[in-house]
Amino acid sequence: MNGIAKMLLFLCPHCDELLKVPEAYLGQRGRCNKCGGRIALIGDANLATPQAASIVADETATDPRLGPPKPASDKQLDYLRALGAPEQTLRGLDRDQASALIDELKEKRQRGEPPTEKQLTYLKHLGATERQLGRVRSKADATRLIEDLHLSPTADQIKRLKALGASGAHLAALKSKAAADALIEELSDP
Repeated sequence: MNGIAKMLLFLCPHCDELLKVPEAYLGQRGRCNKCGGRIALIGDANLATPQAASIVADETATDPRLGPPKPASDKQLDYLRALGAPEQTLRGLDRDQASALIDELKEKRQRGEPPTEKQLTYLKHLGATERQLGRVRSKADATRLIEDLHLSPTADQIKRLKALGASGAHLAALKSKAAADALIEELSDP
């Protein structure tokens, strides 16, 4: 190999920043370089297009051995100001609180905005069904579906599919939560 690390593209679920990440970080957790939000880099190493990073909870909330929370970063505070957060709300925030507020304000803003063509194109690329695309009414809906298309089916989904009579071949072919939801709908329709 020539010593140059292969770079993967991820979109931060908190601020939509495009992140270029060395392939060695695939499957790891970290923070967005722009907003400081906690993310997991779960995706496909062979995909050349941007993938949605997953939102993760910060372990410091549940593990006191990791020390006290760090104050919100300047990048987080700047991004919160850009989202319209009142200045008094920003005082004393730690990184986790800032990330949660970013998510809340971004979700609120995105609920009122239609999905972008880029989001719709990416959803088609990920294999979203026409029915799933028909339910995407906002940027927030598109973001949730993108994340669902990247996450593996849950145990509850598999259990429900088995109860609906899904074949072993159907279950083995499932690669995402969204695909499992689509199959549940298909098998549930009369």
